[in-house]
Amino acid sequence: MADENLYRLLKEYIAGERSLFEVQDWISSREQRWASLPRSDSDRRAAGSVMLAAYELDAGDRDEQSVVEIARQALKELEGAQRV
Repeated sequence: MADENLYRLLKEYIAGERSLFEVQDWISSREQRWASLPRSDSDRRAAGSVMLAAYELDAGDRDEQSVVEIARQALKELEGAQRV
């Protein structure tokens, strides 16, 4: 079952209700939790995808719209995990 807080946070980011910084901060503060999950876990993959995209944005390798798209894909993956 997907982490409801991560799910909600990504929905709020996509809707423009949260900043990317808030998302990064929240995910980073739970780094040990993500690291303890199997690599195949949907929460870990979603958090990792969004963080990598944010780092690439900071490096100038992508724009924020593409980060939003990655967050959308991560959200879809979490939605799929909730149905299982």
